[in-house]
Amino acid sequence: MPESVKSRPSRLHEYLFMFTKSERYFYDSEAVKEPPDNRKMRNHRSVCNIQIKGFSGVNFATFQTELVRPCILDLTQLGDYVVDPFFVTITVGVVFQEGSRNYLEI
Repeated sequence: MPESVKSRPSRLHEYLFMFTKSERYFYDSEAVKEPPDNRKMRNHRSVCNIQIKGFSGVNFATFQTELVRPCILDLTQLGDYVVDPFFVTITVGVVFQEGSRNYLEI
């Protein structure tokens, strides 16, 4: 969790891990190419700047769609099924549907 401390440098990032069970897996780097500054598209970067958006009147943690989208587009194909064992909010499901993927919540 990002923090505000005075006795050491503040950590302003969180890690995102993508795991696979197999050494051979699908990865679509073209699906998440980023627009550069007046040049050709470039590969997705390992550090992303995603602004946190709040939900008025609601006090719970949720993923931003901008955080989930690259993971889904990178690692799945159209029509794939994805299991979301932590399905608490509809955010992940929205990203699955936007990307023409199917999801199962548990």
